[in-house]
Amino acid sequence: MKASVIPAQITNHEDTITGNLTLTQLILLVAPVFLSAVIFALIPPIMKVTADKVVILLLLGLPIVLLALRVKERLLVNWLALIARYLLMPHIYLRSIEDENACECSQSNEEVTQGMQIQDSQDNIKPISIHPSLAEVSFMDRALVNRKIKYFTDKEGSINAIID
Repeated sequence: MKASVIPAQITNHEDTITGNLTLTQLILLVAPVFLSAVIFALIPPIMKVTADKVVILLLLGLPIVLLALRVKERLLVNWLALIARYLLMPHIYLRSIEDENACECSQSNEEVTQGMQIQDSQDNIKPISIHPSLAEVSFMDRALVNRKIKYFTDKEGSINAIID
């Protein structure tokens, strides 16, 4: 049996149901219809159109329909998920040298600058994710200004700090 390579243009293609609409877009466009049916059936006066019901439907349905729009070849709902993941991920890492169940430090003694103390490559370091309070951020800022903390970056781009 002969193996062949599938071109990237085919693997990147999104499946469309009708026209240029994908399944996610169809679900986002049909959801307000079902939501309006539930609202018309449950809110009094039952099964009658009132101004209150129309306002509720517009306030709930319009944002759902807007999520089906495309911006730079991606749905708005995908952009919002991407932004939410970025905002929820930790942005400050501290490394604890004492922990034995962590990754190994890859710095060698030649990379050590004067005044910095880096442990041997056998010592284990574990990244710790924190969300500091305003007082802690202020303390860290003052420590950096007063040069109580020396910091350096490794090959992966993470920042390592040493407190004098």
